[in-house]
Amino acid sequence: MMQLGDVDFLSFSRVCKSWRSYFGSTCGYLIFYGRETKDFWVVNPITRHELHFPHVPSHVYSGEFEFHGILVFSSSISRWVFVISRIFTCGIWSSIAGKGELKL
Repeated sequence: MMQLGDVDFLSFSRVCKSWRSYFGSTCGYLIFYGRETKDFWVVNPITRHELHFPHVPSHVYSGEFEFHGILVFSSSISRWVFVISRIFTCGIWSSIAGKGELKL
C-alpha cells in the first residue's frame, strides 16, 4: 500500500476507511490520520516526502471533532513539529516527527 502514488492512495483511501483518512493540508503537505494505528502522516504529494507523527493519544483525536493541523520546522531542535489545535475546545497538542508527543 505504501508503494502507491499519492493520487492512487487518495482514491483507495475512499474505499477502505481503515486506511489513513485524509483531513486537509498544511504547508503543501497532505494530512492523514491512521484510525487503527492512531498516528498522523503528513505527505508532500509532489516530492513524496513523508513525516510520521506516532503515538497520538485518544484525547487528541477521537473522530468527534474538527481540528487544524500546522506543520512547522523548529530550528531549536532541528526537527519538524506537527501542532494540532482542536476546534471548539482549548486543546493544543504537538508532536515531533518520528518521535511522538512534544511535552510543553
